Amino acid sequence: MQNSTTLEQKPFLGASGKSKITVIQPNFLTLNQHTALELEHTVESCLSLKPTSKITLLVDMQNVKSIDSEGLMTLLSILKMAIASKTSFVLCSLQTQVRLIFEISKMDQTFAIFDNYEALVAHIEMKVELDSYNSEKMLASA
Repeated sequence: MQNSTTLEQKPFLGASGKSKITVIQPNFLTLNQHTALELEHTVESCLSLKPTSKITLLVDMQNVKSIDSEGLMTLLSILKMAIASKTSFVLCSLQTQVRLIFEISKMDQTFAIFDNYEALVAHIEMKVELDSYNSEKMLASA
């Protein structure tokens, strides 16, 4: 497998209006010092584009079979960048060994991790419905 990163932007229309999910899929067997830098540069490029709608960055890890400490540190750095730019940053499709490393290091409590893209969309839809319900409830009580 050749090391590369694919990038795809998927529009998502919910009750709250337009938002986009940018799917970043690293095609590395191992997320280490060298491959993590490529991922970080890709995310930096995405964050430098000033979006006109809400954006969620999703890193689809389905092709990553292992991760080392440098890979974890880079993901933390990316999370900090995303928070600073008020962008949601989530992970999905962690392989068993990678998920185990996240659990052992307690990083699974730091990152939002979903089983797959569809699980993220379902979560966003549920959150939009809940926010809408709560807004209606507040208006009714006022």
